[in-house]
Amino acid sequence: MSIPRLSINTLSEQYKAAERRIFLLDYEGTLASYGSPTSIILTSPRRVIDTLNDILMDPQNIVYVMSGRTPEELERLFRQVPNLGLIAENGCFLREFGNDEWVELADVEKMSAWKASVKNILQYYHERVEGSSIEELHCSLVLHYDKAEDMEGAARQAGECSNHINDACEQQRVHAVPVSNAVLVEPLDWSKGSAAMHIFEKLREKYLDAQGSKEPDFLLVAGDDREDEVIFRWANKLRTSGVIKNVTTVSVGKRNTEASATLTQGTTGLLTTLQKLTKLQCGTQLSSRSRSIPSISTSA
Repeated sequence: MSIPRLSINTLSEQYKAAERRIFLLDYEGTLASYGSPTSIILTSPRRVIDTLNDILMDPQNIVYVMSGRTPEELERLFRQVPNLGLIAENGCFLREFGNDEWVELADVEKMSAWKASVKNILQYYHERVEGSSIEELHCSLVLHYDKAEDMEGAARQAGECSNHINDACEQQRVHAVPVSNAVLVEPLDWSKGSAAMHIFEKLREKYLDAQGSKEPDFLLVAGDDREDEVIFRWANKLRTSGVIKNVTTVSVGKRNTEASATLTQGTTGLLTTLQKLTKLQCGTQLSSRSRSIPSISTSA
């Protein structure tokens, strides 16, 4: 099926009309290009930091960035963005918007039960892919092959590795997912979608508890790979059920997806779109302030 390109005009109109907005934005491949997973020094591009801070200047906006990286890495990446909400290791950890404390959504102690058997499988394929490496996170394991000498052969081995783990470890509630130049192995019971549901339910409770408050009426979800499909499905259901008035799900890049729209210009296209929205909010705030200022009569 042909997926339409994102309409900036439609998104802008929905943005201006909304009173409470939620942004759920994937990081690598969506907000920023993929960097080295083993890099010691982690930094976010200046344009990403500035754009997120600009969005958060509007008190009507709530922003979460999602990533497969650890909580420690995300804290370093976004230390210059106060109040930003963070979803780490694809839904296993959550730092709520406006809060500095991390919440363990997943049972970290249970992770060791399946890691041992999965490590043995990953080691088998690691030895067969020259230049590959294994990375262990709190709740997941990753076989990287971005530095493999034979990329075509490495991709073939990665596919076999994913199938091997999914067949052998189904009972342990984990799955292997091929991502950009890597195989990601993570628990099935926690995902970006489960983290998003947790966030949304807490926001609904907060808004309903406050006198005269309203539920969110604008949701923008942006992602770029298979890990984001679960949150696209969740967000699309909120739109079709009428829970949120305006929902936009965007896949960055050219790929098959359940998102309602695409941005083929990649990370640059998404950042440009977000920056256009921040200019709208500046204009809206200025217009609101001007309406509140009594006009000065020029008559004698």
